[in-house]
Amino acid sequence: MNYINAKQVREKAQNQWLCVLSGLAPQLESALKKPGRHVSCPVHHGQDGFRLFKDVNETGGGICNSCGAKSDGFELLKWLNGWSFRETLEQVAAFLGVTSLHNQVDSHKQQPWLQHAQQQLTQQKKQSEQAAFWITQVWNQAQPLGDDAVKRYLQQRRCFTSHVSDCVRFHPALPYFDEEGHRVGEFPAMVCSVQNAAGQIVTLHRTYLTNEGHKAPVEKVKKMMSIPDNLAVAGNAIRLVGPQGSILGIAEGIETALSVYLATGIPTWSAMTATLLKSVQPPKSIRTVIIWADQDRSCAGEEAALILKERLQQQGITVLVMLPDQCLLGDRKSVDWNDVWCQHQHAGFPTKKSLQQHYFQEKQRMAQINMSVIDTEAGKSGECAFCPPHGWQGNPDDYLMLMRERYRDVMFYQRMLVTAKLQKKVKLVIRGPFAQEVQCILGKLNQTIAA
Repeated sequence: MNYINAKQVREKAQNQWLCVLSGLAPQLESALKKPGRHVSCPVHHGQDGFRLFKDVNETGGGICNSCGAKSDGFELLKWLNGWSFRETLEQVAAFLGVTSLHNQVDSHKQQPWLQHAQQQLTQQKKQSEQAAFWITQVWNQAQPLGDDAVKRYLQQRRCFTSHVSDCVRFHPALPYFDEEGHRVGEFPAMVCSVQNAAGQIVTLHRTYLTNEGHKAPVEKVKKMMSIPDNLAVAGNAIRLVGPQGSILGIAEGIETALSVYLATGIPTWSAMTATLLKSVQPPKSIRTVIIWADQDRSCAGEEAALILKERLQQQGITVLVMLPDQCLLGDRKSVDWNDVWCQHQHAGFPTKKSLQQHYFQEKQRMAQINMSVIDTEAGKSGECAFCPPHGWQGNPDDYLMLMRERYRDVMFYQRMLVTAKLQKKVKLVIRGPFAQEVQCILGKLNQTIAA
């Protein structure tokens, strides 16, 4: 094995990371074209779960809303490509010509979009220096809620409450810029502070409105302000109502979280998106979390809720996942708890007594499952997510199809995730005709958990 001087490679990579990443991680192209701006995550997909740091050309770093920050290009490439540090070092060294395998820097520098990305970075670096200033400016310009467009908007969504914290404010005339940076106009807006564990404002979430309380006629009604380079939005939330005990609710949307509070009296925070929901970290005083998930055709809401549940359970927190008991009719893509509240008010929500029963039933059910043994013979175990039902017949392809169907079911998906996590701690006994397929599924689930 040839010795490669890591310090030498790091020094040569500095101010070359745009080129290096474009050559060694083509899945980053959309992020490289818009450095510093949120794009679809190259690992988890979605719409806006990933961004490269504004100093990416210097450091090569970026951040995933689910997995956290990758401080430099080496960490980023390891995460993206599944490489060891040694493999990453060899690839970067070869790309930069430190070793003689290949040297592609010059050719990549000629790509027009890379040159444009470098120009963007120069401009965004200047903007980043003012990000904290503008967050403070907008927040100070915003006013406590009164008889204004925000109150009218929340009343139309039937989720206005006078108990909402000061994290929700009204801005009378907030400038709106399109994706190209052109100023479209000024609109009334609901401005919400996104806070970290220390209570520090990380950034602001904006909902653009009309004076009558309707959504403004703009391309993206809801937008998040730029995040200063030394801060991150992952793990944080909009703290709509302060915790009053050891129980906390978490939902995606602001309106959904307020609806849950009105219906149940449980303080509930907004994670803003399904991607960010996965990473929310409640205060240390919280012992029970109820996740009020959106029901989506894509299952993004359920999946995010179950990933959060798995992570919080490892911290000793009791977690319940609540999904709206409504069908998605026609071309409707999702139903959330604000929809339930608007249509059914309290009747559409579980009572506190039923929540307690659900909690104890879940604890009892999980305690009865022997998850250390997986038998894939049909009908052997009704509780095991990997066991086909009694009388089922099929070949390995049929079995994989059955597992794909179960993957979309919240109950089975949760058991699959827990089993995959358990595999790292205890020796699982996997037997029956589809043991090999189960090993493959568990391996992919563990890759998802690790990511």
